[in-house]
Amino acid sequence: MSKTGTESAAETTKQIITLSTGMIGLTITFAEKFQAGTSLLKVSWVAFGIAIALSVWTLMSITGEENRATIANEVPDADRSSITIPALLMIVGFVVAMGLAIGAGFSRSAAVPASDAPISSLSLMCKVD
Repeated sequence: MSKTGTESAAETTKQIITLSTGMIGLTITFAEKFQAGTSLLKVSWVAFGIAIALSVWTLMSITGEENRATIANEVPDADRSSITIPALLMIVGFVVAMGLAIGAGFSRSAAVPASDAPISSLSLMCKVD
């Protein structure tokens, strides 16, 4: 049995919600490790929250379209602007949030002084005078 476009859109939207809440939880758990990138991290949390809100809007639009199609005895249309606009905004919000979270990680790695950097097995094999 094949899925309709609205069923696929709903599944994708649920995955965005799951990934966003997971990233919020993961980054909050390790927030103290992001000493230099905390401002980026906080902005990423807001962006993930916005992506989640847009995901709820998308799911509500999908539900509305399925109800409309049922009443009209039609197949639900996932390409209606009532679904595509919040879905597009949701994806943009998620990508921005991921970029900010990744940026926070990079700013953390750039801020680690050489003396605090982990010792690699290569540096243990090299003789330093």
